[in-house]
Amino acid sequence: LRLIKGGIVYTTIKNGVEAKIFLIDSLNKTKELTIPVKAGNISVQTKGKKYNYLSILVEGWLSDKKRYEYDFEEKKFKKAEISKISSYYNTDDFEVKELEIPSHDGNSVPLSLIYKKSVELNSHNSVLMIAYGAYGVSITPSFSEKILTWVSEGGVFAVSHVRGGREKGDLWYKNGFKSTKANSWKDLISSAEYLIEKKYTSEGRIAINGASAGAITIGRAMTERPDLFGASIIDVGFLNMIRAETGYNGKNNTKEFGTVENKEEFQYLMEMDSYYHIEKGKEYPASLITSGINDSRVPPWHSAKFAAKLQDFNKNKTPILLKIDFDAGHSNTASDKRLESVTNVLSFAFWQTGHPDYQPK
Repeated sequence: LRLIKGGIVYTTIKNGVEAKIFLIDSLNKTKELTIPVKAGNISVQTKGKKYNYLSILVEGWLSDKKRYEYDFEEKKFKKAEISKISSYYNTDDFEVKELEIPSHDGNSVPLSLIYKKSVELNSHNSVLMIAYGAYGVSITPSFSEKILTWVSEGGVFAVSHVRGGREKGDLWYKNGFKSTKANSWKDLISSAEYLIEKKYTSEGRIAINGASAGAITIGRAMTERPDLFGASIIDVGFLNMIRAETGYNGKNNTKEFGTVENKEEFQYLMEMDSYYHIEKGKEYPASLITSGINDSRVPPWHSAKFAAKLQDFNKNKTPILLKIDFDAGHSNTASDKRLESVTNVLSFAFWQTGHPDYQPK
C-alpha cells in the first residue's frame, strides 16, 4: 500500500505472474489503473500523501523493465524513461498465455507459455520448459535472451510453476517440501502431458531445464517419465540427495529437504534422489549436465555421478554429455560465459527435439 494525495495505491499479483495496480480514491471507490504492457512485476514509487505523484517500474515476459508516470488529469500512465531502451527483439508477433492446468492430484498448476502467434498447434513444435520448485522461490516474468531467442527460432517456451515455489502462497511452497516434494516433479510431468494433449507438441519434442535445487524437479521428472521428454538439461544440480548433506553446504540444506539421520526424512530424500532412480536398461532422453568445479553450493560430484550412471544404464543411444567448467562456481556472472551457457542450452534442446535447422549436416 502507498499513500498519495488522491487516495491509496496498491498492487496485486496472481500466481506470481500477473500483476495489476489499483487506486482507492477519496470517495472509497476502487478502480484498476490500466498499464501499457502486460506486467509480471510492478514496483511503485510515490512522494507521500501530500502529492499526487505515482510512478511504476514494470517488467514482463515480453517487456524489459520500463518506467511510467501516472497523469492524473488524463488518467493514464505515460512513458517516463530517462534514456531510450533498445531491444534486439521484435515481440509484436509473440503471444503470452497464463494458464492453470490440472496436476496429478487435481490441484491447478500455473503454466506460462510464450510463443509466436503464427505457431500452429500441430504437435510438431519444439518446447523448452523450465521449472524450479524449492525454498519458496517463484519464477517471475522477466525479459531474457534465453526466452526470446527460443521463441524467435519458432519454439514454444513454457514455465511450469510447480509446487515448492511460492507462486500461489505459502501453502504452495509447503506442498512441495520434504514429505510432499514429489508434487514438484509430478506438476512438471502434468504440464508436459497437458502440452501434448493440447497439441502444442508431442512426446520426445519437450526439453526440460532446471538448475541447482530445480534439478530435483527435472531429474525426477525425467527418471519417472522419460518417455515424455526429448532432452533434459540440468545445471549445477542436486541429483544425489541421500548424499547431499555430506558435501559442503550440505547441512545447511537439511532444513529444506531433510536429513538421513531422521528415518522419515531419509525416505523423503530417497524419493528425491534422481541418481538412485536411474534404472539399468531403461530408455532415457538425451541429457546435458553441467557444473562448475568451484561450486560451493552444490558439489560437482552430483553432476558427475549422475552423468556416469546415466551413460552406463541408458538403453538409448542418445547423447549423455557432462560439461565441467574449471573456472566457474555455482553460476556464471561474466556475460560471455552466461551467453555461452544459454547458447549451449538452446542449441542442445533444439537439436534433441528435432528442430530442422539444428540437426547435424
